[in-house]
Parts: sequence; structure tokens; C-alpha cells
Amino acid sequence: MDREELDLLHIRSSNLRKFATNLARALFAEDEFRTSNCNGRSGHIAFDARRLEFVRRSVLRYYPPADGHSAQETWKIGSMAIDAWCRHLRRKMRRQVKRQ
Repeated sequence: MDREELDLLHIRSSNLRKFATNLARALFAEDEFRTSNCNGRSGHIAFDARRLEFVRRSVLRYYPPADGHSAQETWKIGSMAIDAWCRHLRRKMRRQVKRQ
């Protein structure tokens, strides 16, 4: 993904959480969201480290840490939003399976 695409994605995203989630959605397949999360916890595998690091660096470039906050705290907000999207897709999949 080049700088121009990142700029467009940033413009379309209203905040850090949306930007992190939208960028991850652009880089990872839906199946990966259903089986993975950012840290590889809770019985899921971790996302590809190289692509996730690209998401982290991009989030910190477009949303630098506010005064008194660390890069780690800022990234935690983004990674929690990505993990929330993963949970959303897993719930959606479970509901579809129950209906069948």
C-alpha cells in the first residue's frame, strides 16, 4: 500500500480506531479476521507480524501519541479496535451457522 492510498484511507477514517480497523481490513482477508487477533490470545493465532507492524507504524504516523501518552498506549487503542472487529465477524459467522 503506497502513501497516497494511506492518505485516502486516513481521510475516510474519522478516528484512530476506524483508521486501524480499515487499514487492517485492507491488508488481511476476512478468513484471517475470523481465526486471528492482534496478540494471538484466547485460542486464536496472531496476525502476520509483518503486516500488523505496518498497521502499527501507520497508526502511529497518522495519530502520534498525545502529550503524556506513549506509543504503546496509542497502539493499544488501535489493536483493541482491530480485535473488536475480529470478534464482530466471529459472532456474525456463529449467528449464520445457527440459522442454517
